[in-house]
Amino acid sequence: QDYTDAVLQLAARDIIRGCDQAATPRLYCPDERTLRAQMAALIARAMGWDAEDHATPFPDQGIVDNDLWRNVGTVAFYNVARGYQDGTYDPTGDVLAAQTISFITRAMITKAYWNLQPADSGYPNVPPESGHRADIATFVHYAGALPENANTGGDFAGWDRPSTRAWFARALWQALNSYFGVDQPGSGGYVP
Repeated sequence: QDYTDAVLQLAARDIIRGCDQAATPRLYCPDERTLRAQMAALIARAMGWDAEDHATPFPDQGIVDNDLWRNVGTVAFYNVARGYQDGTYDPTGDVLAAQTISFITRAMITKAYWNLQPADSGYPNVPPESGHRADIATFVHYAGALPENANTGGDFAGWDRPSTRAWFARALWQALNSYFGVDQPGSGGYVP
């Protein structure tokens, strides 16, 4: 499926900045995996939290730059990203497709754009113990079927595989557009 409109919409609002900002023209790298620190930055920018600075509760910053790490602290502060049971965040680890939907949904709920919906029978291959079913049901309730998974009664293909940057952009823009109703670049309406 085409991700171009989502990337253009998000780039116009400085939510997505590309994978190589020094390149001319800037590159997006749509097939690369979305990393957990990148997810935090995209969510923070989309929700208008990018300038906020909350202490990051995780000990594993590693090679992640300070701006991305600040965004990790922000999404943790808002309970959008919770880390792992051992207290780490794994900022350079992959974001799975189901996690993408959960992070976006939690952010939309935190901003009071959406209300959590009960888990339903949509996408039955996602197991209840995954913790994603109510988030997926909420996303579908407000934004429609997941990208590349139009049949909510069918399987969520790749729910437990890494999310590409293109897929993440499509899901994020679909959620934002469902609330703000902005369909064309430069049309106004949504500004983080």
